[in-house]
Amino acid sequence: MPVLDESTLDKSIATLNTRKDEWASLPIDERIPLFQGASKKTAEVADNWVATAVKAKSIPENSPLVGEEWASGPWALIYGIESMIGTLQSLEKGNNPPIGKVRKRPGGQLIADIFPYNIYHRLLLSGIKAEVWMQDDVIEDNFADNVAKIYKNKDQSGHLSLVLGAGNIAAIPPLDVLDRLFAHLSVCILKVHPVNNYLKEIFDTIFDGFVSAGYLQIVSGGADVGKYLCQHEDI
Repeated sequence: MPVLDESTLDKSIATLNTRKDEWASLPIDERIPLFQGASKKTAEVADNWVATAVKAKSIPENSPLVGEEWASGPWALIYGIESMIGTLQSLEKGNNPPIGKVRKRPGGQLIADIFPYNIYHRLLLSGIKAEVWMQDDVIEDNFADNVAKIYKNKDQSGHLSLVLGAGNIAAIPPLDVLDRLFAHLSVCILKVHPVNNYLKEIFDTIFDGFVSAGYLQIVSGGADVGKYLCQHEDI
């Protein structure tokens, strides 16, 4: 397990803080290639990702559980990234991303059905639904303006988020990182948990574009590193 190296962590945090305002105001057409690059590299490392996970978890190569590593790893991540790319491409053209039915609660609050929104969702994830309950000041007349509102506000200030990556579902840490980058316009530092540190090199490859640009840093370590980052005054 990597030992706590405060100076290296401080340098990573400093790098992110110098880029956070840039990321918050980056034009959409400059964001899209970064997400496309991450999707492409995920596909390129997918075989190695699954093979590495199978070995780390001592799963027999001919076991049906290998399929779970595909579904909860590279496939899930590629799907998530491609969905984000689709949203960004819609916004770049001046359109909102596709949304399902918008309805009202008895008190007038708007509810947007956001999942499922295509036949594949209905077939593969039958019975699973997701909806967004809008704030009370969002009405039919201004609903469209409040979709992806963060991308329509030109006066954005940057901020830095910490993601503590753990768990046995391999796609969760990178998807959490993408949520911060995409939905919150926040630069991010990901601390990979010792349990799944075997995936760090793969994550490094996938997110090379974001890391090289100074929008993401990926570090390893145990509880001491996590504690240091959680208590850091610049995060």
